[in-house]
Amino acid sequence: MTRHGNAHLCTILVEAAWATDHTHSRLGARLRRLKRRMGKKSGPKAAVAVAHTILIIIWHLLVHAAPTPSPAETTFIGAAPRCRRRPLKLSFMSGHYCAGRIAHTD
Repeated sequence: MTRHGNAHLCTILVEAAWATDHTHSRLGARLRRLKRRMGKKSGPKAAVAVAHTILIIIWHLLVHAAPTPSPAETTFIGAAPRCRRRPLKLSFMSGHYCAGRIAHTD
């Protein structure tokens, strides 16, 4: 999120941060809290801070994501195994982010 980074990516992330202002999510609450704390004219600073938070979430999702199975691994003979999906858990306070993954159980 510095001047030396990708300007297009920064623009997209800041736009996403501004969009969170209209939601009832943790990121939207964070943006409103930062805007209130920083003052009237500090909306862009708060948006960059939330864009940085979005970037950290994306990084954690990419680093800790499960590898995608090959087509040969997804072809089943007979009955397909039961699948269950774990919910997406994002914990901003503890700094741990884990993506919901599909787990196959027999």
